[in-house]
Amino acid sequence: MPGYIYFIIKLLPYVAVCALIGGFIGWYLRCKIGKCNGHSLQAVAAPTQAKPSADAAARTKKLQEKLKQAEVLNVTLKNDLDSLKTKSVSISEKEVSQGDISAATAELAQEKERIAALTANLKKAQETIISLNAKLNVDVKEQKDRTFLLENELSQVREQLQRFQGSTDDSADLRSELDRAREMAANATRFAGESRKREALLTDENETLKAKLAKLAQVAASATVTAAHAFAASIPAKPVGDSEAVIKAKAEVARLNALKAAADKAAHAKSEAEHLVAERSAAQREIAAVVDAVDDAPATAEKIEHATDVLDLRVRQDDLKIIEGIEQEVEELLHGSGITTWAQLGEASIERVQEILNAAGDAYAVHNPATWPRQAAMAAAGQWSQLREWHDQLAGKKEVS
Repeated sequence: MPGYIYFIIKLLPYVAVCALIGGFIGWYLRCKIGKCNGHSLQAVAAPTQAKPSADAAARTKKLQEKLKQAEVLNVTLKNDLDSLKTKSVSISEKEVSQGDISAATAELAQEKERIAALTANLKKAQETIISLNAKLNVDVKEQKDRTFLLENELSQVREQLQRFQGSTDDSADLRSELDRAREMAANATRFAGESRKREALLTDENETLKAKLAKLAQVAASATVTAAHAFAASIPAKPVGDSEAVIKAKAEVARLNALKAAADKAAHAKSEAEHLVAERSAAQREIAAVVDAVDDAPATAEKIEHATDVLDLRVRQDDLKIIEGIEQEVEELLHGSGITTWAQLGEASIERVQEILNAAGDAYAVHNPATWPRQAAMAAAGQWSQLREWHDQLAGKKEVS
């Protein structure tokens, strides 16, 4: 029992002091009753002496007080020894605690390996998301370009169909042109179907990736919690002071805190991955909007055909040049300032349009945009007859202040 031996060694100085005091008192009492040579001779020389001197009585009293103090000190030391025995931990309990700490350390190492593997998988998933987003951006751009081309082709097809339907010429050239127009319309329809299929594939891939990320984050969190609980269970209930085992336990707790911080970083990475997934979903919605625009192309083409008939101009969707006073250069200037549609120009104030013209230089500042927002609002609402009346009332194609 190394603990008991340590405390017994610590008490040896007090035991030596008590033994010295007791020996001195015993020697004095032995001499007092006449067993030592000095007192025997004194008794023979002076047999008539009956009472001890005052100095001897005082010394005896002091020795008795010291003896009492030594006895009190001895009792106190015994009580301290019993208290230390109750507080100390047995060797068997210490060995069990050390075994539990070793097992917890091994389990913690395994959990660290699992967390490292999960972190690597999470990093791969993030790289996959980045590559998929890049690919998705390229696909969206390509689909936008193809949609724009298809819209132009649809507009040309409808113009040709209208011209062919109003013509009485049944020559082979007209029939070949009609077949070509029908083929272009079929290609546009097929492209819309392919876009829907691609959207469905991207949606499925997005859901799969989100499920994988959620699973990885859940496994990492559960591994960290399991390691922390296992280590906490291995710590003994009785305090043993700042021993070597306690120091090791504190070190392991610090390592667990570091692992928890790593798990928090993994959760932050998961939130970033979810943000990327949300951006990808937004891109998919944009693809869906493009597909819907392709589906609505026939109705838009019919409205544009009606505007062409009423205004006696070749009208395209959101063509700002149908506004009296806007030329090609002015349209490009407005596009560069964020005004690209009839609706946007209709909602813009005259002051804003004038500021855009003034900022472009004197060649643009001479234009008068007072009626441009109203004309654009009519075009956006499909009020072609009212817009034609405005065209007739205005002086020319270019308004100069």
